[in-house]
Amino acid sequence: MSEPAPAPESSPTLTCSGCGARLAYLPGTRSLNCEYCGTRNPITHSAEPLTEIDYEKFLKEQYEMEERMEVVTVRCDGCGATVSLDPLVTSDRCPYCDTALVVAGGSTSRLLKPRALAPFQVDLKHARSAFKRWLHGLWFAPSDLKHKSQQDRLTGVYVPYWTFDAETSNDYAGERGDHYTGSENRISGQPRQVKHTRWTPVSNRIQLRFDDVLVPATRSLNSAQVRNLEPWNLGELVPFQEDYLRGFRTQAYEVELTEGMKTARSIMEKEIREAVRRDIGGDEQRIHSLQTAMRSVTFKHVLMPVWVSSFRYNDKVYNFLINGQSGEVQGKRPISWFKVIRALLIAALAVFLLVAIL
Repeated sequence: MSEPAPAPESSPTLTCSGCGARLAYLPGTRSLNCEYCGTRNPITHSAEPLTEIDYEKFLKEQYEMEERMEVVTVRCDGCGATVSLDPLVTSDRCPYCDTALVVAGGSTSRLLKPRALAPFQVDLKHARSAFKRWLHGLWFAPSDLKHKSQQDRLTGVYVPYWTFDAETSNDYAGERGDHYTGSENRISGQPRQVKHTRWTPVSNRIQLRFDDVLVPATRSLNSAQVRNLEPWNLGELVPFQEDYLRGFRTQAYEVELTEGMKTARSIMEKEIREAVRRDIGGDEQRIHSLQTAMRSVTFKHVLMPVWVSSFRYNDKVYNFLINGQSGEVQGKRPISWFKVIRALLIAALAVFLLVAIL
């Protein structure tokens, strides 16, 4: 009889080797932690390299065959977000809008398996501290905000991203403007110095290489807040292992690959135009035509760590995000218009007294 095949190195560790309890990933480590006996269970390092995927070949040949993972997901009726839930959880609240979630309405989804992820470096304690520092630094915040925004439901979520690489050849034609000063006679007869611009036709081809252009694959989070969480340290990416997901949520991809590529291309095009202007040089630049050819386009689908929460204040939901690597906080918050008006009145009074004294 043949021996059973050994389990793959990436198989998830579910129970503690010390007491058999369920485990959770401990941020900032390569271990799963048992909250009952304190035993740290090491995560086996994956020998699988972080490889890029050929974009065109994937769309033509590999999309249907790409490895997937099964997760229990539930869709929020409040904001439409789709997030994973722990199998043992029977009820919860949406981390994005604070709406009650009913697990009975959940389903098993087969999601594209990410190629890599950046493990959480900021734990729950430090995430709460970062939020409190951010809250204390707010101007004109309502006095009772600190009490009403207690973060008991701060949730760690792995947010999906696409990363794109590409090489580009960029042919342009335009004009270089160089400023110079010349004399100009005035009606009074006295000459004055006037700035002029001398325009010179230019054209050239520049080669640019883009590495890891990040595109969020979520619609559930405020796009400006997500962008302001950057920069991410992509040097901390590790090959995907489900062990790192223990104790955290995983959001489903809401932006398809082709749509992500369109966004990445718009980001690249902006940088290309800036590079063309630098290549033209001078004091001013005009770009009349720009033709870009892309080649060697590759991508990865990765997960990035974000602490997410929301609170209700005067029947309105405010959410905030914390970068799970750096602790950077981004969020919306209410404003006390009483404090704003009071500050304006005090400033006006100070100006009036200053004028009166002078």
